[in-house]
Amino acid sequence: MSTLLFARARTRALAVALLTLVLFASGCSSDADDTASDTDTTEATQTTDETDTADGPAAVELPEGAAFEQYELDGVTVHAYLGITALNGNYVIESENSVVVVDTSFQDPDPATLRALADATGKPIERVLITHGHPDDVGGLNDEFADVPVATTATVAGRIDAGDREIEILDGPFTIDGVEYVATEYLDAEDTSQMVVEMVGRDAVFSGDLVYNGVHAFLTEDLENWISIIDELAADEPALVFPGHGPVGDATAYADTRAYLETAIEVLPTVSTVDEFEVAMLEAYPDRLGAFFIRFYGEGLVAARGGG
Repeated sequence: MSTLLFARARTRALAVALLTLVLFASGCSSDADDTASDTDTTEATQTTDETDTADGPAAVELPEGAAFEQYELDGVTVHAYLGITALNGNYVIESENSVVVVDTSFQDPDPATLRALADATGKPIERVLITHGHPDDVGGLNDEFADVPVATTATVAGRIDAGDREIEILDGPFTIDGVEYVATEYLDAEDTSQMVVEMVGRDAVFSGDLVYNGVHAFLTEDLENWISIIDELAADEPALVFPGHGPVGDATAYADTRAYLETAIEVLPTVSTVDEFEVAMLEAYPDRLGAFFIRFYGEGLVAARGGG
């Protein structure tokens, strides 16, 4: 491994370790209070909260700052749970005989709430699909979901701890309970590796943290490569994009994420401190949730790509 690659790998490892602490400390921050108004993104959305009396997942009590959306997609119901850590997206895909869970959240009580949503369907959990190895996506994997088989791509599998379970490696098409999916791995963007899952024939994509919808993104040095991945994903123009953070959206969520990354690329050469970078990004995007992300990653990013 070259010196540069070793340094970048070490930086990522330290960042993930620190991210665990930052997410834990910020899970109940004021950013989470501005959630409900942004949840109705398409006509198919049914937003519910703890005041509902419906049966099934819609009846599960949500913690303050979380949100719930439900989508009907040609015989498949997607229950979208947006957790208290900057609306981190976790999904329960309910088909005829079973459910699939996408990511497992992090900040208590998110993993327990997500498990309750899955169990409320009355159907067994067939798989947990992990999009990438960040703490807010795998936090419940060995606790609330310790009894469920795990599946992801090869590189992501090498970055997560699934306990004693053997991880099923996904690469391309796969089928669960009659529902067809395609798993694609992307490298060196928001994380070292990320899995994107397309639901075939239903015009829906689970993007992981390659897409942030209305939330400040956790940025890395790989901004240009991240943009190229976004462009590839956007070419298919899916009707529904289930992001890693923020409400479910459509293909415009790709464009919004791309614009955010481009803003960071433009700002970085003009700043020499994380304070300057934070001010510039907040001025450009004053209404986004998850502002704590900026200061967390910003010092290293400004040191690497800033104008100072």
